[in-house]
Amino acid sequence: MKIRKGLIVTIEIIAVLVVVLFLVGPFLGIPANYIIYGPNVASGIGSKLLCSSIYVTGYSREQAFNDLVQYSSILEQLTIEYKDESRTVTTSLFGIQEKSASALPNLGCTVNYEGHTQRQELITQAGPKNQAPWPLGNGVATIDANMQRLIESLVASDNAAGLNTRALLVAHDGAVIAEAYKPGSEC
Repeated sequence: MKIRKGLIVTIEIIAVLVVVLFLVGPFLGIPANYIIYGPNVASGIGSKLLCSSIYVTGYSREQAFNDLVQYSSILEQLTIEYKDESRTVTTSLFGIQEKSASALPNLGCTVNYEGHTQRQELITQAGPKNQAPWPLGNGVATIDANMQRLIESLVASDNAAGLNTRALLVAHDGAVIAEAYKPGSEC
């Protein structure tokens, strides 16, 4: 009887807190739709971005997580499960809503939705590297030496200041004139 009564009191307290949050939240800048959909969105963003960082870009789990929480500190509360054999990341915010994302060959990472398997069934192949000049391809033959030195210096100083700048590219008159990358982030 004591356990049942304690459970009822706990449920009542939670119900009151939820009602208060819905009533007071908008005055604190937390609209009701954030409360309703926030965990689902946070879980989806978390699984997708972590999957891409680890299985596409090749960052460590630690680096991927540190990058993720720069979007919002609430993402620090995600529960994360990595499945390397299936290249899948599953996340959940406070255990409310679980989402997973999987790395697919030549497509990158996508959020998985129950009953929707079309993406996993696609047969893809890597296309040839297009060396045509940017923006039609990946070719860059128009580097300005002075601009290149400047942006390399900017990327280095940004990272020394803790700004975590991965890449900086300057395009002018339809051509790439300089591009610099943080070590380990080269494309």
